[in-house]
Amino acid sequence: MKRAILVTLIVKSWSGAKTDKEVTQDTLTRHNASRGAGRFTKQLLDKEWLLPITKHQGRARAELNKISLPWGGTGSRLISPQKWHEWQTTFAGIRKDFDTEVENLLREYTSLRTKAAHDLGDMFNPDEYPDEDTLASRFDLAFETTIVDLDADTSGVMSTFRDAIAEEATASYKAAANAATRDGLARMKDAVDGLIERVKAYDAGELKRLRSGPFQAIEVAVDALESVAQLGGKDRLLEQVRQLRDKLAYVEPEVVKAGASERQRVLSDAQEVTSVLGALMCAT
Repeated sequence: MKRAILVTLIVKSWSGAKTDKEVTQDTLTRHNASRGAGRFTKQLLDKEWLLPITKHQGRARAELNKISLPWGGTGSRLISPQKWHEWQTTFAGIRKDFDTEVENLLREYTSLRTKAAHDLGDMFNPDEYPDEDTLASRFDLAFETTIVDLDADTSGVMSTFRDAIAEEATASYKAAANAATRDGLARMKDAVDGLIERVKAYDAGELKRLRSGPFQAIEVAVDALESVAQLGGKDRLLEQVRQLRDKLAYVEPEVVKAGASERQRVLSDAQEVTSVLGALMCAT
């Protein structure tokens, strides 16, 4: 079943702008202009205190658009499940910044009205200013969600976007699977490289004891890589990894201790394995 999350942003703001009918009429009369030829809009508060609030509302819309697809011309957006956590985290940060700016405005509201009375002169009207609680209610930034079953939709509205959502989800999953596979290959390669270092150190007399840790690390890395490869449908890669593991299956501390010729065999096989692993990492 293909599902997506329909997100609808809820945005409320107060512009602080007000048409002054009296000044408009005075201006039209003074210039002998017809009614409707223009109007005078005054700014009740300094825009510099309002712009940061609307800026964060715009950020929310922009970030949502980056990771979603339009739906039905309503302004709502479709997000794939793979992008949901990213959106929640992003929105939480923006909402925090938005709340801070609203709180800053409310804290300075009294002094801003005093400044407006000076700036507007005879155009100042205290009745045009909401109280602090009403002003706070004029601003909002939130979102509503609805789960959409893309397969069950029969209205035709979703048909344009179903394939795109599915493609995005598939691409996201493949990217995650590839990253996990590369990490698994790297872990296996590190384990084999560690084995090579210890065998060389033992051969040079720099290491007196050999423990089973490096040998077991290869098996552990392969087990983890098998799980990832199976989930990602990487059957060919899985077969190659198993062949590489089997190539070193004979390697035990006793084999390394047996003699120089056995150590050279181990080094030769291990170096071949690590070379192939490097190539697989580049190809994944």
